[in-house]
Amino acid sequence: MTDLKKIEALAIIIVIVTVSTVGEELRRPFSLPISSSGSDQAVVPVSPLSSSFDYVSLFNSGTNIADYGWNLESGTKIPPITGNPSFMGEASLSLAAGTVVATDRNVVPNDPVVSFQFAVDSAIGAGMFAVTNSSGRIIASVSVSGDLVSVSSFAGHVARIFQGGLEEMQTWLLITGNLVNLGSFLEPSWMLQVFVDGTSNVFANLSAPYGNTYSGIELASLSGTVYFSDIIFASYEIGRNIPGYNVMEGYGEGSGSLASLLPPFDIISADIVLDNWSSVQYDTFSIQINVMNYTGATNPTSNGFFQLGIDLDPGGVIAPWHVNGKDAIAEYYPENVNNYFMPGFKTPCKSIIQMTIYYEMEKRTILFQIVDENITGNERWWNASMEYDGPPFCAAYTQLEISGFTPSGINSFSFNGSISNVSFGTLPSGLEPLNSYYMTPYMINTPNSWQMGFYDDKSSSYFEFA
Repeated sequence: MTDLKKIEALAIIIVIVTVSTVGEELRRPFSLPISSSGSDQAVVPVSPLSSSFDYVSLFNSGTNIADYGWNLESGTKIPPITGNPSFMGEASLSLAAGTVVATDRNVVPNDPVVSFQFAVDSAIGAGMFAVTNSSGRIIASVSVSGDLVSVSSFAGHVARIFQGGLEEMQTWLLITGNLVNLGSFLEPSWMLQVFVDGTSNVFANLSAPYGNTYSGIELASLSGTVYFSDIIFASYEIGRNIPGYNVMEGYGEGSGSLASLLPPFDIISADIVLDNWSSVQYDTFSIQINVMNYTGATNPTSNGFFQLGIDLDPGGVIAPWHVNGKDAIAEYYPENVNNYFMPGFKTPCKSIIQMTIYYEMEKRTILFQIVDENITGNERWWNASMEYDGPPFCAAYTQLEISGFTPSGINSFSFNGSISNVSFGTLPSGLEPLNSYYMTPYMINTPNSWQMGFYDDKSSSYFEFA
């Protein structure tokens, strides 16, 4: 479980920006101390997740398939990586008819859940993504030709026209899926679950009796020329349909969904661009960064789970808040109160918001800071602190969320924005960008109208598009 903050629909096109350094901003004294007792938490073990893995293949122009661990299995020549067509700005792999490439890089067997993702442009051909066993035999597959999507396993087959893709996506479809054992080790019951362009509706749900034999993946052109991009295969569940949960999506790992832990760190920072948004209700729509200690990272619990975010409220108002690592209840910054009774601040469109969570271990204090780069004066800085005497952070993710709305009500909200410069470290002056091998996407109950751009390693950033 993630948190109790929220967010609703979006309509998104984004920019990448760089703002002032977090080291400079943190020199300003923090205020508003919040009473919170420390907690006795487990330390991070040396090898905490031995069966987990994460494989990411984000194609870049000028590279070749060997750079990402792909091998040519069938075809007359090595398939090229091209910038045209691109998937939301990311280059793609061009497969001619009869070409098959495969990889087993990073894959670790015997995990009870594996997820996959791929973007495919099959306007002039038919392409296939397949999960294979150690002998190269296909145990589950998704084939796409135009808007016809076919899902197959040894136990069944589903084929239907997908409707509801975004005009801006043109001929691209984004497919996510899970191979999961719903039974036990002694009595396995593997299922193949597939989502198309979002996770609000399950596109296909089939028995997959050989799911436990997964060993790698392959891409193939069944006919014509097909383009693939944004390939992910991981023991991290990407697309989930969980009735009763808030609609949310983002990048990163934690709260019980992990392929790997980060090395222990004390600070995380990210820049958020609010190009524009529309909201019809307060305390419902939010964007945020989250960090967890070991307990919070490996369990779906509020214990050891810290958040910093803003509500995107009506009338161009944002309401900063944080969560204290104990109960997942948002504590709002109380400097201003708007007419609706919720705390909030006016900010112009295209505002750049910098968020930072900083654990000063020597002082046994966690500092929360939000800086609005477009505002001057007292409302530029929103600071809070809390007492904390526990281990450092070891997991992180970003999040866009809405709560308490039916899918039809989501259309009352929209958002254009981006998250960039997502960085972590032990000192404000020495932050490292989080890379795509850790920043894997996740989607919970996400409607078809929502889209995230791929996570760009060069700027540690991504955009949302709907």
